Amino acid sequence: MTATAIAVLAAEIAALGVLLVIGSLVYRAFPQRYLLIWNGAWLLYILHLLAATSDALGEGLLPAALLLAAQGVMAGAIGDAVGRRAPLVWLLPLAAVSLLAEAIVVSLSPGWRGWPSAAGYLLLGLIAAVWVIEYGRRRVGWGPSLLAGALLLRLVHPPGYPAVGIGLLIWLAAGSVLTMVSMLVLAMEAARQHLLWGAAPGLMAALAADCVSRGRLAPQALDRLCAGLQRVFEAAYARLHVVRPGHRPDDEAEFLSDMLPRSSVGLSACITVMGYERGPEAGQWLRQRGLRWAIIVPIPHFRAAAAGLAGLFVLGYRTRRWTSPEIMEALAITGRQLGIVLDNSSLVDQLSRAYRDWLSTVDAIGDYIFVHDARYRIQRVNRALAERLGLSPAAIIARSCREVLPCTPPSAWNDCPFCELPQDGETFDANLQGYFLVATSRYSREEAPEVLHVIKDITDRKRAEEKYRTMFEKVHEGVFISTRAGTFLEFNEAFARMLGYQREELLAVHIPSLYVSPQGREQYLRLVETHGYVSEFEIRLRRKNGEEMIGLETSFGIRDESGQVVQLQGFLLDITARKQAEEQLQKHAAMLAAVNELSERFTGSLDAEELIRTVVRDLQPVFGCDTVSGYLVDRMTGEARRVASCGFLSELGRQPLVFPLSAELLAALEAARRAVLPLSELPPLPDLVGAVRQAEGLRSAFAIPLRAEPALGAVIVCWRQERVLSAAEESLLNAIGRQLNAALENAALYQQTRRAYEELRRTQQQLLQSEKMAAVGQLVSGVAHELNNPLTAIIGYGQLLGSLLSGQPAEYTDKLLHQARRTQRIIQDLLSFSRQSKPQRQPVDLNQVVEEALLLRDYGMRTAHIGIERSLDANLPAVHGDLHQLEQVFLNIVNNAGDELQARGGRGTIWVRSCAEGRHAVVEIRDDGSGLKDPGRVFDPFYTTKPVGKGTGLGLSICYGIIKEHGGEITAANHSSGGAVFTVRLPMAAAAATSVGSRQ
Repeated sequence: MTATAIAVLAAEIAALGVLLVIGSLVYRAFPQRYLLIWNGAWLLYILHLLAATSDALGEGLLPAALLLAAQGVMAGAIGDAVGRRAPLVWLLPLAAVSLLAEAIVVSLSPGWRGWPSAAGYLLLGLIAAVWVIEYGRRRVGWGPSLLAGALLLRLVHPPGYPAVGIGLLIWLAAGSVLTMVSMLVLAMEAARQHLLWGAAPGLMAALAADCVSRGRLAPQALDRLCAGLQRVFEAAYARLHVVRPGHRPDDEAEFLSDMLPRSSVGLSACITVMGYERGPEAGQWLRQRGLRWAIIVPIPHFRAAAAGLAGLFVLGYRTRRWTSPEIMEALAITGRQLGIVLDNSSLVDQLSRAYRDWLSTVDAIGDYIFVHDARYRIQRVNRALAERLGLSPAAIIARSCREVLPCTPPSAWNDCPFCELPQDGETFDANLQGYFLVATSRYSREEAPEVLHVIKDITDRKRAEEKYRTMFEKVHEGVFISTRAGTFLEFNEAFARMLGYQREELLAVHIPSLYVSPQGREQYLRLVETHGYVSEFEIRLRRKNGEEMIGLETSFGIRDESGQVVQLQGFLLDITARKQAEEQLQKHAAMLAAVNELSERFTGSLDAEELIRTVVRDLQPVFGCDTVSGYLVDRMTGEARRVASCGFLSELGRQPLVFPLSAELLAALEAARRAVLPLSELPPLPDLVGAVRQAEGLRSAFAIPLRAEPALGAVIVCWRQERVLSAAEESLLNAIGRQLNAALENAALYQQTRRAYEELRRTQQQLLQSEKMAAVGQLVSGVAHELNNPLTAIIGYGQLLGSLLSGQPAEYTDKLLHQARRTQRIIQDLLSFSRQSKPQRQPVDLNQVVEEALLLRDYGMRTAHIGIERSLDANLPAVHGDLHQLEQVFLNIVNNAGDELQARGGRGTIWVRSCAEGRHAVVEIRDDGSGLKDPGRVFDPFYTTKPVGKGTGLGLSICYGIIKEHGGEITAANHSSGGAVFTVRLPMAAAAATSVGSRQ
């Protein structure tokens, strides 16, 4: 090596040393493992250059070892950077193999020195370059492209070897520097991408909060969020779907949510990646949008009251992108941030809607309502008062009461008339020209206390009192005037008649003694003192005969000068009959609703026991039964079995009951025409039923017979006290019994229909298989006839040739004739198969047939490194069949297994096992391949998974016909540990002969 070349190598070593220092500094700022491995590779490379320039070490294997180690570690760092899993495990053995080849070449042929290490160097570099190119297709940035170019540049010539010119050394130095720089660029781009994706959740949360700051998300806000997602995550497509509680999501959102994986509680909780491999629907969705790859991110709810997803967003890319755990974490955090923002948006929207509803409710009230603060400035006012004052609500807000309310000097109030004037039951306001009832409430807010006035205009009522005073005694409602202490001053005849007293008796009664509950009187007086009146206040009074009366009272209090209520005046309406009717109607309505709900549940089940359990569970709360139980009777044995029960307290009652029924009881159940029967009208029940009733203390029991074919049974409802069913209850139980019997009949019809359908489906499959085999027979017949003529010529000339040869050529000719005759026999079998003729059968050793089939494929299996494991039962009985046909069956199965393993690169195993099971001989052939795509179709004619030209799809179909013709069975399935399993079952010789004779 010249001095100039040594100088260039020294310069390269110095440059690499500088780059190594820079790489170490970058590793301190961005501590990634692949940068540390990368710096180690450059250190090895520098050592290689030092060894290559040394006179003592340059002629040995050390430079080649250091070069291969440096190249392997460098390729491993690149594999780690692009996301390859444990790359050094694969690369360093390759470098070791290259070094071993170099040592062998040095010792045997020194002239070829350097070529094995150069080949290993190039192979390692090409592997790293391919990884970088594949990685660059999934990334955005210049780093992968620069690194791929630098790696290819370094592959021009292994550095440090003889015949290296100065220009080439400069070229290699430039490649090394460019490789180091491109790796640093790749690291910087990764750091930039890491920082960008790390900041993405915060940016998206800020943008989303800005978009929803005014309440519900508008379409424009959704568009802004989608644009932000597309910009931040560098996507070609972005779409945000919001799922509002109680609303059905749009079709696209529903499709995307179906793509998400499910957690144990059924909620979509994980990010998923969607490509064409997810199925035809996913592929169609991607093609419609011009995409190749998409990431679906769920947006969860964070409120306890919410369930499911708040929404989701999808990012689409036109190429597959590299995703790291940091990227997926950033997407998950972004989804959670958007979930928080959407929940906050929903809360703001609910608060805004509640405020609007409150305003609408207040404006709908006909009374006058306004609120003022401690400075008597009006804060809120309803529309009724604004219209009375002739102003708009906006013109009243923030003005003082004295500016807005009418005031004729000299006025008796200064700031607010309803705060300063006496709070009597009714107040006449000369300024408003009317009588009013005023309700005042004071409450505190964080800013300042406020006062709420509710003013009811009773001017018309006062005028009506004057107008209709003469009708006082003629109205049907009770009218009364009493003192606060509880003494009647006046009342009309209707009031006395309601309570059942004479006038003199009622005047002497103390009013609190009429109340059923003392708390009712106290609550009534409290309301009158607080608000000045009560309207339609429900009270419960005791009549003279002790009966309870329910009334609606509308009354008001008359206050004295001190503001104390001294007198009560009002009306009382007797609603006892109406209340009882309403309660009865509500009870019947609840029972009807329960019956309707029960009817709907009947339509949701087609199982007799499930229907009975539903009735038993729902009858108890509807009718207040103490116990409910359901029984089914076996018509063949007459045995009753309890299938459901509830309400039983004793240990005997909770046990499962099974007992026989007498013939009289069975006949009574069959002949019963009523839907509800007391148990006392039935024949005597078994002693076990009586013991249960005694243990539970049941005194009333009714049965709902079940007579739907083929079901027979009853539902028993019981009470622990004497109970007589009302007409309405009996009618409802009748309806439930009819519906239950109809549901049981529907369930029986459904089971019959399902069985008929299954039978029809099996028959149809058998017919279809027969048609397929007939078509195969027609095709095989034509092909076999065409093959017979050339095969006859082959056999004839083979025999002639065998007579002319001797020794090993003669043996080859015999083998050729053997296979040709076997082929002729197969063609004859195909003709027999097409004519549906029965083969010639004789006792056959199934193990020998299997061994002959395996022997034919022995050489091919060994060359493909496919092992065959045998486990043949030496005591396997003979079967009755055709030797050549059975050999064809097993050879076909073994061929298919060998083809599958060779398609995967060879090096597999085929297991062959034989055994006896009952009266059948079983042969099982299993491989460790990829298994069957559709085990149910492998025996269909023309069905094949092999490439075009590799298979016709007839082999297994013919095997199926041969085994069926032998009275056996062949099945195909996938093994639990992987690979396909074919199982052939053939009857043993004696059983087969019997079977053949019976079919003949």
